[in-house]
Amino acid sequence: MLFPPLSRPLLRWLQLLFFLDLHGPTCKTLPPKLADETLTELPFFPYTDCRLAGYSLPPKPDSLCDLCWDGALGAHAAWLFDAADGDQERKKWSYWASQKKLQSNANKGCAWCRVVYWEFSSFLHIHERQPVCIDVEVGLHFGDGAPPTGMHMMTIHYNGRHGRRYAYALNDDHPAASSTKTHTPVLDVGSPRASALARDVFEECKDGHELCREISIPVEETLLPTRLIDCTNPNRPRIVRTAGQRGQYITLSYVWGGDQLHKTTRSNLATYEHGIDLDLLPQTICDAIRATHQLGFDRLWVDSLCIVQDSEMEQQHEIGYMHNIFRYAAFTIVAACAESAADGFLHDRQPSPLKGPETVPILCPQAQSTAELQLGTLTIYSDSRLPHSVEYEGMRADERTSQRAWCLQEELMSPRSLIFTHKMLLFRCQTTTRSIGASYYKYHPDVEHYRLPRTLLVRSPSPPEHGTPEWYSLHKTWWRTINDYARRAMSQESDKLVACAAVAEAYHRVLRSDYLAGLWRHSLLADLLWISPNSECRRVAGFRAPSWSWAAVDGRLTLDPWLQVTNIVAEVIQCSVTLKNPSLPFGEVLGGSVILRAPLLRLQLSRGRFQFEPEQEATAGPIPWYDMKWIAYYDDCNDSAQADVAQWAVPFIRCTSPSPQGLILVRAHADRPASAGSKPLYRRIGCFAALKFRNFVGLAHLRVGETNNEVPLHDIEII
Repeated sequence: MLFPPLSRPLLRWLQLLFFLDLHGPTCKTLPPKLADETLTELPFFPYTDCRLAGYSLPPKPDSLCDLCWDGALGAHAAWLFDAADGDQERKKWSYWASQKKLQSNANKGCAWCRVVYWEFSSFLHIHERQPVCIDVEVGLHFGDGAPPTGMHMMTIHYNGRHGRRYAYALNDDHPAASSTKTHTPVLDVGSPRASALARDVFEECKDGHELCREISIPVEETLLPTRLIDCTNPNRPRIVRTAGQRGQYITLSYVWGGDQLHKTTRSNLATYEHGIDLDLLPQTICDAIRATHQLGFDRLWVDSLCIVQDSEMEQQHEIGYMHNIFRYAAFTIVAACAESAADGFLHDRQPSPLKGPETVPILCPQAQSTAELQLGTLTIYSDSRLPHSVEYEGMRADERTSQRAWCLQEELMSPRSLIFTHKMLLFRCQTTTRSIGASYYKYHPDVEHYRLPRTLLVRSPSPPEHGTPEWYSLHKTWWRTINDYARRAMSQESDKLVACAAVAEAYHRVLRSDYLAGLWRHSLLADLLWISPNSECRRVAGFRAPSWSWAAVDGRLTLDPWLQVTNIVAEVIQCSVTLKNPSLPFGEVLGGSVILRAPLLRLQLSRGRFQFEPEQEATAGPIPWYDMKWIAYYDDCNDSAQADVAQWAVPFIRCTSPSPQGLILVRAHADRPASAGSKPLYRRIGCFAALKFRNFVGLAHLRVGETNNEVPLHDIEII
């Protein structure tokens, strides 16, 4: 050995003198001539005295090396719990190791050395025998997926320069687990324990969240849906008629995954009112009945059972009431992980199969016995490997409900949701999203704020004035909802407008504007400029909506046009739709048209660029061509391939940007001869944007009028 054993005071003096800064991890590399074999003789250096004095250590577990057992995870384990009682001051400690020593110990089974070596070996390129100072900083973290009480985080630094953030949580087998802030995810989501934890979170929300209380309806005023499932006896549920009663109930949001043989019909309704054989029901509904009972509720709403499926009259009535069914439920059970109704959602979850998390043994410094400490386990998650929550807008494609159209409005209209994901159990309300069991979850920064505006959920909303920031904000959230909704699939193509009718009705209560097949009358010019990125959408074969409505196509689209621009050169003269059922103003349509007064420019490809040629009318002089660089956003890739079909551009605004500026049209019924004196009808096939190209500024200087060198206006009817 190069150095004789040193006393603890001398070691601490050397530590403070040469290597450590009490205010941050600035430990420097040991002198090069310090041999690797001496590292096992050096203890770690805590910033606080956290040795478990007066205790006898139990036998060392096989998953820790001698160095870790004598240091941070054994004899000095108290460092990890300094913040357990709400102390937000960050605690730090350091020790020395080398790549060779860490790799050797990790290969021998030391769980902590394995955690350190993961990141150490990936970005710190030094000689394998060169000593490295490892600084570990711990403390409480709030926000970004943490439980309301905060969560334990640690950062590991190497030579004071590189750092990786980790979350850590005590497992339930640890004696101190009940006193810590963060726990591992609840995996037995169908257990009475999980239900009790979920019920506690629900009660906390109901009593403690001001915003959630503000939008809630008192139980005694909540009108129950027409039918509910009585879950008082979960082994023999039955359908009950509510007959105008008031009370509390919960709803189920799930994916059918095909026709449901168990569904309520006129022929089995009477039988179901006496009792339903659980063997007839798919697993997801069986699980929902069981969960309802365990959560302390006795009434559940499930669409396939509570709506008579072969009665069109009842279906139309219940669809018209759908916004209230989910809006007034105590909360909604979301079977996010179930691929179909047959799969269920209460099965135990599996631990993450990724390289992390790592389970590490650790002593409990809060054991009651002074004779011997108890051993538990600690789970450590790399920040990039944390369990992900249910996320929106394509970021949670692994959750089945995020892919289905009907499920979106069920989630948005619900004041609270208990979400059974593939990995964990989440609770989401209008105030926050949190895991059940105080575990950490990770979400995209925008996800937490993706909710319907508060004004849509209050009982008596105050409509914002036209043109105010609140008015613009409402439209932006509507567009965001449609952006998410449009990419989702549905079994019946005709449901495109029906499956978002509840959300549309909620916006209508506040916007007070006519709803025109997915667009709003008072922002119609802006709403018409939805686009299909890269022509990804598919236009349905039969009629579902007018060509100018986003409901006429399936696939991902973007609806984020202008609302506050000037230099508008188009005007809406008339717009109307024909409803399939006049009592459902937000449902299916049989037809519709919009008449615009705007320039009509013929498109022609020339020299690799498109040219705009005004549609000729009697004018006082020649009208110039507009030769420019431009972008076409076709609704369907088949539309862009029709080079031999005459196309027209209808500019809405004068500008030069990639944002949509007008529509691309073709003649509707081009194969039919036009009757004498009748004006042609057009249909939409996309949008365009004119860009600045060299010395040309697109449509920025478009001249509109009836004099020389001006483009005339036309009344253009689009169907």
